[in-house]
Amino acid sequence: MKTLYIKSIKVILALAMVFSMYSCSDDFLEITPNGVLIAETTEDYNLLLSGNGLWFNIAAGDQEVNRSFEICGLEPHFSSTYGEADPRRNNFAWEPGVIDPEREGGQFSDWLLLYMQRIYVYNKVINEVLDSSGGTEAEKNNIMAEARAARAAVYFELINFYGKPYNTATASTDLGVPIVTEADVTVASFTRATVQEIYDFIIADLTAAIPLLPIGVSEKPRMSKGAAEVLLGKIYVYQNRFNEAIPLFDTAFSDLQAGTEVRLYDYNVSTLPGGVHAAGFFGPPFDTPVDNLEVAFTMSVRHTAGFTSSAVLLSPDVSAIFGASDFRLHHFFSRKPFPPFPSTPEFIVPGVYRKIGSLVIDRGIRIPDIYLLRAECKARTNDLSGAIEDLEFLRMHRMNPIDAPVPAGLSQDDLIIYIFEERTREFAVKGELWYDMRRLWNDPLFQDKKPYVHTLYDVDGSVKETFTLDEDRLVLQFSDKILADNPDLVNNP
Repeated sequence: MKTLYIKSIKVILALAMVFSMYSCSDDFLEITPNGVLIAETTEDYNLLLSGNGLWFNIAAGDQEVNRSFEICGLEPHFSSTYGEADPRRNNFAWEPGVIDPEREGGQFSDWLLLYMQRIYVYNKVINEVLDSSGGTEAEKNNIMAEARAARAAVYFELINFYGKPYNTATASTDLGVPIVTEADVTVASFTRATVQEIYDFIIADLTAAIPLLPIGVSEKPRMSKGAAEVLLGKIYVYQNRFNEAIPLFDTAFSDLQAGTEVRLYDYNVSTLPGGVHAAGFFGPPFDTPVDNLEVAFTMSVRHTAGFTSSAVLLSPDVSAIFGASDFRLHHFFSRKPFPPFPSTPEFIVPGVYRKIGSLVIDRGIRIPDIYLLRAECKARTNDLSGAIEDLEFLRMHRMNPIDAPVPAGLSQDDLIIYIFEERTREFAVKGELWYDMRRLWNDPLFQDKKPYVHTLYDVDGSVKETFTLDEDRLVLQFSDKILADNPDLVNNP
């Protein structure tokens, strides 16, 4: 197959790789020679929604973090990890071409993993599960709803890589990504839908799915009613529909508490000896996203640069906004490069920190994000006391409670800005700030944050090079290979 940059045998191998990780019998499905996945019973389709292949994206993560505004680089760690042609270095430098043409593996980015592995499976379930054998009507509808909500989550990720930030005035003409609704690897032509069409498609999937979704699920790669409500609320936030988002977040809290156990960790307790985040030689132990109590739905990605190496680091400007008792900086970051032996000297640049404690970025639906999104919506709709309540509840779980109160006397605009400072503290070097940076690009309250600059420091601590983000680099380009195999696609600038 030429489309989506893969021949049919590669489709077969990619899908086989996904399903080989599923916890099911060897004979519940098979892949025919033309790359078509076979499922027959309702349980077959149920099992298609489980497994690592749908929630763990090995190609993203470095991309999201390396394009975020809060990081910097320091020699010799940066260049010893990222060679001149490394796409992760290109992302740090906000280059237009972020895929290495000389490395075939570099071509297998979000485009393949999100379109082929995830959307193929979700489309198959959506289109076929109602005709499957052996299940009840309710079971079939639940499975179809899970697939529709999960497909919406995938498209939200894709539009934040390849489409411009949502703008009511231009969304109907700004190009997004192709809308694929068939589980057919032989389709030979793809064209880009508009950003507005993608948002409408996402909203339609979620509004259709939510009434049919289960309150709780047994696995966090599976969508629940509460998680889908959060995602729809987040979509509305990205469209500045703050009043419509608030009731979704309110209902989601109730639904999530009634289903799979999810809650905020209290770092005042969990970082103590014997706690789930107790300090160790390599940093705090970390749960996989499926075990993390703060994750309600996971689409997690790997990110090794901040844990097993020192390639990208928290910048001094950002580390300066953390308080003295904030565990998010002082427990989950280190002033030493990897490996942090007692004799290892600290970074030469003051205020530079290495992220520790996890090899995985918890993309998806996370409890801290719900509190911060709802706080923003309340602040934007002038419910300042409600916004402060949500903020302080999160903060008292992140630092000494005596330091948790929000500064008194903030105006509405100042409170909105403070909420985004809190988002920076919560999501530093976790990839989420790439999405925030895009969303706030044209927000009048945040124009003084520009220009966004990545600094690469030399071994002596002096500035070696700086890279400035321009508006064109808010979107990724499609690789030459994808464009050659999909002539109807129009590339981004």
